[in-house]
Amino acid sequence: MRMPMSWLFSPSLKLPTTSRGHARLHSHKPFTKPRNLTHHIHISSMDLRRLSISKPASLFYPITRPITGVTFTLQRRHDPPPPPPLSLQPPTPPQPPNPGFLNWVSSVLSNPSLDSSKCESLIPLLSPHQFDHLFYSIRSNVNPKTALHFFHFASQSFKFRFTVRSFCVLVHLLIASNLEAPARLLLIRLIDGNVPVLYADPSSKHVEIATALSELNNASQPALGIQALDMLVHVYCTQFKNLGFGYAVEVFEHFTDQGVFPSLKTCNFLLSALVKANELEKSYHVFEVMSRGVSPDVYLFTTAINAFCKGERVDDAIALFSKMERIGIAPNVVTYNSVIHGLCKSRRLEEAFKFKEKMVENNVSPSLITYSVLINDLIKQEMFYVANCVFKEMRCRGFVPNEVLYNRLIDGYCTMGNIGEALKIKDDMVSNGVTPNSVTLNSLLQGLCKNNQFEHAEQFLDKMLASGLSVNQDVTYSVIHWLCTKSRFDSALNFTTEMLVRNFRPSDSLLTTLFLGLCKHGKNLEAIELWFRLSEKGFAANTATSNALIQGLCENGALKRLLGYSRQCLRGV
Repeated sequence: MRMPMSWLFSPSLKLPTTSRGHARLHSHKPFTKPRNLTHHIHISSMDLRRLSISKPASLFYPITRPITGVTFTLQRRHDPPPPPPLSLQPPTPPQPPNPGFLNWVSSVLSNPSLDSSKCESLIPLLSPHQFDHLFYSIRSNVNPKTALHFFHFASQSFKFRFTVRSFCVLVHLLIASNLEAPARLLLIRLIDGNVPVLYADPSSKHVEIATALSELNNASQPALGIQALDMLVHVYCTQFKNLGFGYAVEVFEHFTDQGVFPSLKTCNFLLSALVKANELEKSYHVFEVMSRGVSPDVYLFTTAINAFCKGERVDDAIALFSKMERIGIAPNVVTYNSVIHGLCKSRRLEEAFKFKEKMVENNVSPSLITYSVLINDLIKQEMFYVANCVFKEMRCRGFVPNEVLYNRLIDGYCTMGNIGEALKIKDDMVSNGVTPNSVTLNSLLQGLCKNNQFEHAEQFLDKMLASGLSVNQDVTYSVIHWLCTKSRFDSALNFTTEMLVRNFRPSDSLLTTLFLGLCKHGKNLEAIELWFRLSEKGFAANTATSNALIQGLCENGALKRLLGYSRQCLRGV
């Protein structure tokens, strides 16, 4: 029979039962021919595989007394008084373990494989706190894989609830044996409640876990404590980020209050996670605490500077920038870009350009992001001439703008009415292999309409519709209206029909103009078809538009055609 390690993945635990439905407990009669059951463990770096167990002959016998009576007797004989709630204060020193139990537990957990018959005799005689004291005493002689299997067996078969410290001792043992994947899974299940565990207060389980792990720190093995802290912080920041980052920060602070700091890698990870989640106030505090026990590198400084800039605390960011220079840590391009971006957001363009000059003086080459940030802010402030100069410098340095930067420039020039420069940039965009998208063409279309260049606008609109690109509805209707004023009703009707296909409804004023124009130029049938197409789309023309159509048809003597067409449509229905 194969017994899976499902206790790490599922909260459902069941006692074995007899054919009569009674729960089977250990009998105090001596067993005959007990057999060792070897539990094979396969643990990879990424997951925890199923563990196979060969089941012995029946070791349990049906009982007729109520199960609650037996359980009550065992608890009264063996359970000590419950411990006080866990807190951040030092725990009460445990009583010396019973030598007989100590040897028994040690003989079970030090073997390379688990003897289930010994476990079935031992587990009913132990309370969670008795086992905790014993396990803690013999932890240096325990086989981690066997202990992991013992925890599974006791939880699955006996619903044994281990203490938080027992689980944390096991986590330490697994980490020390380079079994990080099962250690991480064990922490996850400990936090999400999918293993039976004794918590003093489930609402503050993160504090209990942190307390237990920190109390296991050993001066002779400081790296082991840091690894456990790293893993706990990482688990809270990834697996339980939906709970918020408050738990991760509290765990971090609990350890740092005792002078234990995460690795520099984990510090970078935690701070970056806080900044990405826009937890800026927490990030400021965490960075301050980190700086007391960890020597920040350029990445940690840069993340903190970015946090200050995001929070519009640019002066604090500049002060931190100066500090890292004073202590000999050279800012990189990301550091400079963060400060430049922060200054641009604060409309401090002159200082932003000074930082750009400074990065060049310090042999840090500006990146595409550097130029994009500067150009974007210059356009926002309508400093198009300076923006164009920066753009040309960027091109001279060999940078090819992306479509976002091209679109920003084109939109800026179209807004200011310089459609000629906008078209030049569009041509440069195409020559560099960057395909104009709907944003590009809509900006140009709008610019052309603003400059009364409707001939070009019509060409752009035709290309966009033919390519299936999304179009600006208002600008499109401006082109259609211009076509009506130029008596180019065929083109106006084609564009209107295409907009209806895309479920865009023209304005009533535009439809009125279009119906009058179509009728005036003898396109009565086209006008009637458009009227019914609007109705089919649920865009029924209003009274004024319908009257305009009827008036136009009456003037052309085509009202009978409308009535006949109406009857034909009704018969079709």
